Amino acid sequence: MLNAERLMLLGGCAAFALTLYWVRQRHLTERHALGWMVVASVLLVCGVFPELVTRAAEASHLSYSSAVLFVSLGIGYVFSFGVTAAYAKLNRRQVVLLQQLAILEQRVHELEAARQLAEADAQ
Repeated sequence: MLNAERLMLLGGCAAFALTLYWVRQRHLTERHALGWMVVASVLLVCGVFPELVTRAAEASHLSYSSAVLFVSLGIGYVFSFGVTAAYAKLNRRQVVLLQQLAILEQRVHELEAARQLAEADAQ
């Protein structure tokens, strides 16, 4: 029977293995891998020491399943927010780079036209 503790333990192991595989394959940067390693660590700790979740649930006056759900959703939210912020920053940087590229292309075309005009005048 698969209970919550075993599921968290298996999920943590799978998250570690998948994260390491993706880093080795260069599909995931070290920056993002660190966040996923933290998530995997939390899953492993909760799977190995389920009494920590039970104590946290009792301290916050929640049922066990509600505490697990709250922690997992909280971690997912924080990590997703961080990834979204990183991609928004990259998107802004991409827009700036595309604008700079367009300006440089325009300057190259103008210089080529000026050079052709100078060559035509020289002949």
